[in-house]
Amino acid sequence: MLTLLKDPTWPDVAKSVNRVCDDTIYVAPGSIEMVSGEESLLVHPILSRSAGNGAPIFVIRYIIHHEMVHKFLGTSSTDPHPEAFRRLDACARDRSRALQWLRKNHFTTIEDSAR
Repeated sequence: MLTLLKDPTWPDVAKSVNRVCDDTIYVAPGSIEMVSGEESLLVHPILSRSAGNGAPIFVIRYIIHHEMVHKFLGTSSTDPHPEAFRRLDACARDRSRALQWLRKNHFTTIEDSAR
């Protein structure tokens, strides 16, 4: 289920999934988490047009692709981006543009995680 962009639980979830550096202003753009007992794909609310940032659709498509690859492969928090994940993630349409937009707007990307 794609959770509404204005989900009030997002700030706490974003902090819990931001494993790059806990004192950074960079946050994860999306995550698959358990919310009220249901597995949900969460997209950061600032990416919503109504929140003022209005991420282009290719960014939202990439985030959904990335998170669904996590779901498909069943990756773990200790090894979230193994080689098989990186190969499938690289197939996303407009991936380079999406990663560039996310970095420019202070979101973490797969490029920030260690190989």
